[in-house]
Amino acid sequence: MRKCPSHTVAAIPSLLAGLVAGTAAAQDFNVTITSGVLRDGALHLGESVSINDSEVVFVLDDSPGFSLPCGAGNGCAIPGGGPDDVYPTFGGVSAYANDQGSFRAYLATGTGGGTGVQVENQINLIWTRDFVRVDETTPFEFVVNPGLLRLVDGGGHGDTELHASWKLIAKVEGITQFEVHKRLHGKGSLSSKRRVIAKDFCAMNYQMSHDTGPIVGTWECLLGEAEVPGREIFDPDTGQVIGGEPGYTLYSYIGAQYKTPAYRGVLDLSGIGVGETFTVTYQILADAVAYGPDTLAESMSGDPLKYSGGVMVEYGDYGELLRITDFTIDAEGRSHVQFPSNPEYYYLLCSGDEVDGVEPPLVIKAGVDGHGELVDPRSADQQQRSFYLVKRVRSSVPLDSDGDGIDDVYELNHSAILDPLNAGDALADSDDDGRNARQEYVEGTDPETADQGPTTGGLYPAAVFAVGEGGELEAADLNNDGVIDLVTFNGALNVTLGNSDGSFAPPHLVAIADAGSSGDITLERLDGDGFPDVVLADEFNNRVEILFGNGLGGFTSNAKHDLGVSPRRVVLARVNDDPHLDIISVNNNARTLSILLGNGDGTFQTPTSLDTEYRPTDVVAALLNNDAHPDLSVTLETGGSRVAVFLSNGDGTHAAKVMYPTGASPQRVVAGDVNGDGIVDIITANRTSDGVSVLLGNGNGTLQGKADYATGDNPAGMLVTDLDGDTDLDLIVAHLAAGHHAVLWNGGNGTFTAGSPIHTASGNQNCLLFDVDRDGMRDVVSLINSGGGGAIVSRGLPGNRFDTRQQFNFDPGQFSPRDFEVADVNADGRPDILVSNQSQNVVDILIGQAGGGFLAMSSVPVGAQVEGLAVGRLNAGQSLDLAVVTQRPDFLPGSSSNRLHVLYGDGVGGFTAGPVMDLHAQPDDVLMGDFDGNGLTDLLVAFGSSGELQLFLNSGADFFVRPQHELGGTSYERIVGDFDGDGVDDVGAAVFVSGPAVIKILSGSSAGTLTETEVVTPLNNGSVSSLDWADLDGDGRRDMVAVVFQAGAESLVIYPGGSGGDFGGEQLVLGGYAGDIMVADVNGDGLPDLLNGADVRLAASGGGYRAVQSYHMGSASLAPKLADLNGDGRPDLVTADDLGDAVTVLLHR
Repeated sequence: MRKCPSHTVAAIPSLLAGLVAGTAAAQDFNVTITSGVLRDGALHLGESVSINDSEVVFVLDDSPGFSLPCGAGNGCAIPGGGPDDVYPTFGGVSAYANDQGSFRAYLATGTGGGTGVQVENQINLIWTRDFVRVDETTPFEFVVNPGLLRLVDGGGHGDTELHASWKLIAKVEGITQFEVHKRLHGKGSLSSKRRVIAKDFCAMNYQMSHDTGPIVGTWECLLGEAEVPGREIFDPDTGQVIGGEPGYTLYSYIGAQYKTPAYRGVLDLSGIGVGETFTVTYQILADAVAYGPDTLAESMSGDPLKYSGGVMVEYGDYGELLRITDFTIDAEGRSHVQFPSNPEYYYLLCSGDEVDGVEPPLVIKAGVDGHGELVDPRSADQQQRSFYLVKRVRSSVPLDSDGDGIDDVYELNHSAILDPLNAGDALADSDDDGRNARQEYVEGTDPETADQGPTTGGLYPAAVFAVGEGGELEAADLNNDGVIDLVTFNGALNVTLGNSDGSFAPPHLVAIADAGSSGDITLERLDGDGFPDVVLADEFNNRVEILFGNGLGGFTSNAKHDLGVSPRRVVLARVNDDPHLDIISVNNNARTLSILLGNGDGTFQTPTSLDTEYRPTDVVAALLNNDAHPDLSVTLETGGSRVAVFLSNGDGTHAAKVMYPTGASPQRVVAGDVNGDGIVDIITANRTSDGVSVLLGNGNGTLQGKADYATGDNPAGMLVTDLDGDTDLDLIVAHLAAGHHAVLWNGGNGTFTAGSPIHTASGNQNCLLFDVDRDGMRDVVSLINSGGGGAIVSRGLPGNRFDTRQQFNFDPGQFSPRDFEVADVNADGRPDILVSNQSQNVVDILIGQAGGGFLAMSSVPVGAQVEGLAVGRLNAGQSLDLAVVTQRPDFLPGSSSNRLHVLYGDGVGGFTAGPVMDLHAQPDDVLMGDFDGNGLTDLLVAFGSSGELQLFLNSGADFFVRPQHELGGTSYERIVGDFDGDGVDDVGAAVFVSGPAVIKILSGSSAGTLTETEVVTPLNNGSVSSLDWADLDGDGRRDMVAVVFQAGAESLVIYPGGSGGDFGGEQLVLGGYAGDIMVADVNGDGLPDLLNGADVRLAASGGGYRAVQSYHMGSASLAPKLADLNGDGRPDLVTADDLGDAVTVLLHR
């Protein structure tokens, strides 16, 4: 009789922390995971931890190697259990946590050593995050999901101890408020025991040794049994039956399990005031012990838990409503609407059948001084509407009513050729200079006069230049050449000198002896030589260091001032009444400011301390009471979130602080007269309330109550400046956790309205606004603080806009793109974008609009775990159809199916379900081609992990399934094309096998089969990471283009295409080339250029390639694709951004 292995399982209940009562503070959540597997007397620690901005995934694999008691395959039922009780087939420990209060941990015993050797798995997960109390009444809820403890003993190990346990603890401010401890204990083996003994043993020896807390579970016994038949005894001489033994029942194993249901609880927030920060900690501890050699391990997993909360405020698309003063109908039956008008605004006429059904504007007109009039341009029979609305928008606020990529004010200023409600005019070249109106708008040239476009600035918006990593980006003209240079700090200074054409030279390093790895820097001229110097707040060494600039981009350390405390930030300002700049260091942990008065020659006096009582984050010096002495305004992130005002005594000392409430956890502060009354006002950027607070000054050193404005996730540095030339100070706000700078337009009275965001990258602590390319318009420079560091230059455009990526957003957390295609699915002549969205298990469709804009359509449901998709004509109709593959993950047995879905297009952007075909394994992509030469589009499903391809041949009415083609190894890179010119598509696949990686060429045939005709082996045992098929050597035949990893480095190589579809030996194209490869003519010169994501290498006319041009498309998760999105004949870049929950586009410039 086969014996079953002994194993224990602790399926710890996942927990979802409700964030209803507390808004999560913007700082990163903290997760500590300690885990190990003890077997053969040795401790094996976990090493696989995946971390990004929002989640932590931990896996310690301890896979078993044994014969399952129920045979091979998943889903082996445990006798005596329910339908969900299955024998585990995967071993190890796993844990998951995210920043939204959701985490879980699962573990079970893994592979054992010899007989009776103990196997123990343990895990300790601690989750911590700060929250802000939002009100007095809303509870802080959490949910503990169902848990499981299971012991199963297969026998043969004697009187051994087995147990599985989990404990969950919840704390607020370090005080335990909730605790549950469950421990299932078992003892002994019952193999070969009879029924009555077994039942008694199960009840007596599998017990809950700990069962505390408010969650009550259910215990049950597990019994696996086998019948032993009776036996007759024969006389050896006569052959007659002389006796016998009766049959009986044996137990193949015995065990028990304890299941807990879901539980909802509430944490007590008594004693925590509204707006105050509090810390919540959850801890999971668990272990599982069993004995080898036949032990198992199990990892259970489910979809990540999510939560939804917060407030969403929607404003109108076109600004505030305006009172209509008169309404008349002329002799032709047209409606005339009059209203008060102002030249600082432009006005829109809208109409509708009811108040809630306003249609897009009918006409847009610039304002005049006095009374304005708008006339309904439609025919009289179309004007029988019940009402009209007039809306006004400040001229400085960007608005693009027709979605053609040109601001409405710009079009009104060129009304002879442009109409803000006609998208088609953006593509017209009225002055016959070879550039359409939209391009001239972007380039800042006149669309009504033939002129030459700019020669610099790159092919696409959002150009990226290397600057080196650092916490903050600073800018100044370091070498007095009239061009802005950039500096970051990351243990050393990274200096990037600007070029006169708006580009930047590669960064160079300026070492700083004994400097810590992190700190804050600021640039200013200190010693009178005219060159910018650096002041460094060195957190590690508790000091401020002065470095003098040499006028060449270099710096020399001049002095180090010990503070005795750790400075977080350093600010230069005039603190006393002399004209010299002084240093103020913000010491967050010490709750002080250190003030070093300047002597005017680059030296500073001994620091003095100013007690702030609570943790300071930033300081600004400004005249608040008109006594000519600069006063200090300090943001405090504790003590109720306030800004403290220290009025100056004029001698470097200050009066006692007066505090004013701000938004939650203020991090930065700036000063300026935002309401035009001649009095300085204060603005703070508030980390956890995701906005800014404006506190108007009274002129006597006091401040008025705050007005709050939303900006984005974790705002940081701000810039107060007049962006639109109306003399009112506007705001630009950078963000640490949002990939944009927010723009707030000043209404002239100190109130602000949100403008279009400037798309950058997350991780920006400050705002830089300089005329980088010296075209007379200021540009935004922002930091990419990842991947080695870089700076994005978003060039200034007419109409107070900035040249950056277009972004089409999805609801946060609801967008997980796996694949996308660009195709015209509604037959309007404009490309659309289709994305397989695994978060919602749908295909999202963005319908292309004139000018390169997009409009979201209803999503198309497909099935669980969507993966790859392809677009093409799959039936007799002229509409484009969809093919999508879905997969069942290995860690979710029995959830979703491995399937191929066909959806037929209706010609207007919608799709209906067609055939659904089951697949034998997990697919990762589907490709299209004519693989049998009958003129119909067939489907090729690729199975990456199992290394297989399978054809689904299109008969016009159905699909004929061909057998799987085994590649002999895993394969995730494939290309389709007619390599040999026989009219039937072929396949190239990069295959990873135990030996050298290869590229296999599979030829298609009229019989609908794939036959391996060639194997291309990279040199030096290289492996292939990306493939394309293009004529790179200019001989008129397409080549196999590949990125290969050889001898520790990646390179771009080609295998030249032959006349019969074969490929020649490997030829090097570019060394040091890493990433993806796409070959296309990007700049229209007829030469093949190289694209690696959003990095472009243009082919040089004499051979070779020019220096790489890099562009920023957000935190794109999928490789970009090229398509002419706005109909200007130039290739635009489009991709899907998982972390940014958006589709992003770079329109060709």
